[in-house]
Amino acid sequence: MGILGILAYLSVWSTHQIVGTVIARGLPRERSTFVMYATAAILGVSLALATGSAVLNAGFLLVSFVGGYQAWVGYAELFALRYSLTLTSVVLPLRFVLSAALAAVFLGEAELYRDPFMMLGVILLFVATILFRKGEKTPDGNVSLAPATQMCDRGTFGQWLLAISVMVVLAGTAGFAMKYFASELEVPRLAFPSYWYSGAVIGIAPVLLLNRAKNFVRVSRRDFLVPLRGATAIGQITLEFVVYQLLPLAVAAPSLAFGTTVLPVGIGLIGFGERKEVSRLQLAALAVGFTGALLLVVART
Repeated sequence: MGILGILAYLSVWSTHQIVGTVIARGLPRERSTFVMYATAAILGVSLALATGSAVLNAGFLLVSFVGGYQAWVGYAELFALRYSLTLTSVVLPLRFVLSAALAAVFLGEAELYRDPFMMLGVILLFVATILFRKGEKTPDGNVSLAPATQMCDRGTFGQWLLAISVMVVLAGTAGFAMKYFASELEVPRLAFPSYWYSGAVIGIAPVLLLNRAKNFVRVSRRDFLVPLRGATAIGQITLEFVVYQLLPLAVAAPSLAFGTTVLPVGIGLIGFGERKEVSRLQLAALAVGFTGALLLVVART
């Protein structure tokens, strides 16, 4: 059952990343993030009410608090995806490593630290990031963009590095908190998204208000993809919560890490034409990162 949950999660995650990349390269980030979380919150509350899972519990407000700061992951993600879906997908598994490390300390899964494959996998992911930076094609530090992608500002490696760092830290701690909610707090499975995404909407609202001028602009056809991303977000978080209920974090984390690397990397290289933008050294970096992600799975099998 846990394996089926992982496969379903990976399918929804890939869709979420594809839609997110299209949005990141053509829409205002603050508005897109807010609408995505607002859609997820509405769907979450509706799901809880429709299934009779709605429950008011002051203790569950902790879920809303974590969902509130985790909302910044979605905001940073649009910066990262704008630069490269491929590189983001290679490095993002570090969030699962952080979640698993916290579980090792606080939930009695300390064996994680004694596994050389796990530690080597983490090291390789860091090496992959450094090699990718070294392999930049242009002297000014920006990737040499293919003609198809020169239509929009893709940002710099420095912006990507800051965005991915924020994502890893916030998503990693939020993932650990989710495991705690699933195993210790006993939050009802279908009530969880209503608390999580209600907090996310509140958490991201100030960013939208502070950037009103560039966000309250004419709506385009691409804006209609944002609610779809909100729907995949709630599907993703619900499935991840289910997986954490069914499997130990030390098993679920590396499995999700590997799966969320392989599928989006392939989509980025082929579907978004990012193969044309990377040098041979960067391809080698991706291979190193792929190996690191694979070791995270080997470490727990």
